Amino acid sequence: MTDSTASGASARALMGDRVLLLAVVLSAMASVALGLQFVDSGLALGITAVLLLIAGGGYAMARGSVACRYVLTFALVGFVALHIQLARGMVEFHFGVLVALALLLVYLDWKIIVFGAAAFAVHHIVFDRLQA
Repeated sequence: MTDSTASGASARALMGDRVLLLAVVLSAMASVALGLQFVDSGLALGITAVLLLIAGGGYAMARGSVACRYVLTFALVGFVALHIQLARGMVEFHFGVLVALALLLVYLDWKIIVFGAAAFAVHHIVFDRLQA
């Protein structure tokens, strides 16, 4: 790989991290709004704070690296799961899964998309068993 190719990949990774960080911040604001609307503000504020710390810490320490991609993906998946939980499982909020997976295309890396899809699948199975 030449220097220009490496710098292009690095710039793409940094741009992808910024896009996902913006999506995480917007998701955090949506979580707080949903928590206030559905009278579950304690859960919304608590989980939002934890996920923002995870995403912010990952971005601050590993910006542009593969590790940051996984951390931001985990945070975004966590926020979509939180939105669904706060909305009491409303079908409309399940479309956030598709939006999150589409946002992961910014990295042009199939492994990140598979990780996000697997995280959604694990969440779905765990919550199904917990609610049974």
